[in-house]
Amino acid sequence: MGFKFLKNHTFGIDIDEHCIKVVQLRQQGKGFAVVAADQVEFQSFSDNPTQQQITAIRSCLKNSGIKAKQAIGCIKSDDAVIHNFEFPNLPEQELKQAVLLDAEQTCPFPLQQGVVDYHLFERQTGHQIQGIMVAALKESVEQRRSTIQKASVNCALIDIDRMALINCLEQTQTIEKDQVVAILNIGPSICNLIIVKKDTIPFLRDLPHGSDEIIESLAIEHEDKQETIRELLFHPEHLGDPNITLGRSLMSVCQPLITQIMDTIRYYYINQKVNTVDRMLVCGDFALAHNFIEMLDMQLPTTVELWNPFNDISYDESAEYSDLLKTAGPKMVVAAGLAMRSI
Repeated sequence: MGFKFLKNHTFGIDIDEHCIKVVQLRQQGKGFAVVAADQVEFQSFSDNPTQQQITAIRSCLKNSGIKAKQAIGCIKSDDAVIHNFEFPNLPEQELKQAVLLDAEQTCPFPLQQGVVDYHLFERQTGHQIQGIMVAALKESVEQRRSTIQKASVNCALIDIDRMALINCLEQTQTIEKDQVVAILNIGPSICNLIIVKKDTIPFLRDLPHGSDEIIESLAIEHEDKQETIRELLFHPEHLGDPNITLGRSLMSVCQPLITQIMDTIRYYYINQKVNTVDRMLVCGDFALAHNFIEMLDMQLPTTVELWNPFNDISYDESAEYSDLLKTAGPKMVVAAGLAMRSI
């Protein structure tokens, strides 16, 4: 995306329904090195989930040792509208007006209630300029900013989770000419599917399936508690072999998600006139579920890989955060992508 590099006094913070993730990076040559990182999980059954998040943020910062007071946060893509555009190569002021007009036609809410921003791509096609417009409700942005600031941290920037994913991909992975790479980020309530081809605007789609839905469906099917199912999926050594206990039910409850992934890939083939997705990098809340990557690899027409961006980011293996990055790195991709942003 051509984002500028970070300054050392910022860090990325990703907030979702069950977990807070923080990552601070510094520039090292042409890449990045980890300064600090942590995550705090919590059960969001409280009458005051915002206070739970604030408490978890404070714990994260204390545990990680992050001293920076400038946070880069994000809202989830279901709270925003993201739209690709292509305009003539206009002067800056005229381009802003064109983006606002595009937002008026695209957004489901009055622009007076929202904030609009855009990002231009370095590559231009002839006399055309390409980019992505992002619009979000002011209420959503201010709510996230307020949550972060109530944890005694200045919120310097609010991004969108999908843009952070793309940023992390482009800063850690080399995409060859004509290669097509997909990101599948599975969060608690939605799944982001992003397909990237060099020198083209990324294809973005949110799928209405997440880890909470999968775990709830498994609990109903097996007549068991969701906590037990979660243990079977993420800590099988505690409760036995999930291959025996869950059997084929994981594949069954994931079929709606798999079907939508397949439909999206087919649409991309037709729309972009390509015939393959070379790699799919899976990250997020459910990526670490036992046998989930293997199941997707069998079901989808592409090579499916667990994506841990810290395999391509330098860090001190003797540091306290080292084990966390090795085991939970795929859950921290958004936080890493935010930490790569500048203000």
